Amino acid sequence: MYNEIDLHNLDFKLALNIFKRKYNEALKRKDKREILIIHGYGANKLGHIPILATNLRVFLSKNKDNFSKIYKDFLNKKYSILIGTQIIAKGLHFPDVTLVGVINSDIILNFPDFRSGEKTFQLLTQVSGRAGRAGKKGKVIIQTYEPENNVIKDSKEENYELFYNREINSRKVFSYPPFSKILNIGFSSEDEKRLIEVSREFYEEIKNQDIELYGPMPSMVYKVQKRYRMNIFAKGSRAKIDMFKRYLKKKLDEFNDGKVRIVVDIDPINLM
Repeated sequence: MYNEIDLHNLDFKLALNIFKRKYNEALKRKDKREILIIHGYGANKLGHIPILATNLRVFLSKNKDNFSKIYKDFLNKKYSILIGTQIIAKGLHFPDVTLVGVINSDIILNFPDFRSGEKTFQLLTQVSGRAGRAGKKGKVIIQTYEPENNVIKDSKEENYELFYNREINSRKVFSYPPFSKILNIGFSSEDEKRLIEVSREFYEEIKNQDIELYGPMPSMVYKVQKRYRMNIFAKGSRAKIDMFKRYLKKKLDEFNDGKVRIVVDIDPINLM
């Protein structure tokens, strides 16, 4: 498994500090598992500049030597088996690798996220491409509890066109992006009772807007860094979301609660 650092719904400065601390702690204890970073744009309220992702890349670029050493050692055949998570699926070239195994391929598929099928297909096809390079015959073994699932079957056959058609039709039926836009209003607090009260009150204040609203509901990872988390999701056309954003900015400017933090994420990367 991986080390998960959940920075979703945190403001930029806090998120970056938490990441650096946890990353350095993992280095000190020589934990070689991949770090999964869950984050949005790292924006302040309704901004769009991906400052969090940009600064994480800068920080990681200074610590890339460990990753480079593992890559070179495996490439030079210091060991014959490489175990990792998504990081080893991303375009690495190992000319002598002829066998790739994927364990628990259903994990992402069963996430409560409309992109789960896309992410699973992307991961399986990418990691499959690590086997049988440089003209050698390759073999891929996928462990799954749902072999009849269309995503798994399309990945197995590398049928990109069929997967795309199924996925785009499904999103059109349920009005998911790219046929709509999604906005997440994230609430967090160390005071669980106050968090629930504020998120419910906030929903009551905005529920009459011309937009689809879902929530308030607990985050999939309900407690992070001693803070409980709730979400309200909004879905609608680009025009409706833009209008709702202007209304929401006024509400946030008026919001004043010392115990509850609100962060808005436009088109969130992760819905958890």
